[in-house]
Amino acid sequence: MVVDNWDGCGIYSSENLTDWKRQEKNILQEPGKGVDDNVIGGHPDVVVSGDRAFIFYFTHPGRIKGSRPNDVYQSRRSSIQVAELEYKDGQIVCDRDKPVNISLLAPNY
Repeated sequence: MVVDNWDGCGIYSSENLTDWKRQEKNILQEPGKGVDDNVIGGHPDVVVSGDRAFIFYFTHPGRIKGSRPNDVYQSRRSSIQVAELEYKDGQIVCDRDKPVNISLLAPNY
C-alpha cells in the first residue's frame, strides 16, 4: 500500500491485510531533476503491468519547500509524473530521474 504522507509517500506491507508494517524510508521524498519534478511527489497510484509496477504521482512545481502555500496559480498547478517501482534489498524504491519506457498491458482476468 502506498500512502501520501505529505513528505513523500509511505510504503506499507501486510501478509493478512490487518497487520501492516511501514517501510522505513518514504519514496518520492527527494525532488527529482525533471521538468516540474523538482518538489516532493504525492497523491500516488500504482499500476501493475505484466511483471512491472509504475507509480503515478502529482507534483505541485510552484510550491517551494519551507514556504507557506497560498491560493495562487503557481502553488495550485499540478503535474503528473511516473516512475517505475523496484524491489531492492527488501524495500520498494523508485528512481524518479530514470527514464521510463512504458507500454501498459490490458489485465488478464
